[in-house]
Amino acid sequence: MNFEAFQNNLTGATVDDIEQCEFARLDNDQVPAAELLSAQTLDAGFLDITASSGTKVALTRQQAGEFIGYDASLDAGFFRNASFTFEGNGGPGVGPFRVTVPGVPEVQLNQPANNFTVDRNQGLNLSWQNNAGGAGEVFVSMSATNLDFTNPLNSETAIINCRFVDDGNASVPADLLRQLAEFAQSGGFGLPDFGIPIPGFGGGSVTLTLTRNRFAFFNTSQAPQLDTGVATVTSSQVLSGTIQ
Repeated sequence: MNFEAFQNNLTGATVDDIEQCEFARLDNDQVPAAELLSAQTLDAGFLDITASSGTKVALTRQQAGEFIGYDASLDAGFFRNASFTFEGNGGPGVGPFRVTVPGVPEVQLNQPANNFTVDRNQGLNLSWQNNAGGAGEVFVSMSATNLDFTNPLNSETAIINCRFVDDGNASVPADLLRQLAEFAQSGGFGLPDFGIPIPGFGGGSVTLTLTRNRFAFFNTSQAPQLDTGVATVTSSQVLSGTIQ
């Protein structure tokens, strides 16, 4: 997976132009999370994160089969630093590297609230705390999934992806909401309806995500199979709602 594909999967940022949204229907194997799970992971040796405050945290390497990941338990205050430096001593998959990423202001949605209801004919107005000073972009997605538990490969997801200037206000257009509503209310679970709503799955349920990212690149000359190295710090907020 090259960097462009990685960034698109990470953020849902398949939209080319700023202040634009698009609607797409995805088969089960096209869902971003599924594509990320199929990506190859590399052994980078020992990794540390050092915050601009000077706090240094060693990440715990974890491996399950061919999947390699790194994990740490961090308190909320750690993420309020101005920058973060990722440093690795190198491993079988990646050579030594050191890269500093700017901190990302915490995403705080003001509108809508969790468990929101939106009219497909009205559009959806969004507002969030403008604590990034209008710098950069935010990525917004609204998705619904029609699950078929009897044959999961028949499951489908519909998604609205948007790119907005990070100035605290935006709107998802009504014409795309209508397409998402028709999809969300047309599918079922492949099981009897027990009247138990599952956020983001069927019956008009949708999941709304607003994401803010900061990126930095680093040299991967010792890992020629990669296009480039990228470190990212992400803040996001996820809400559940219903589209009518």
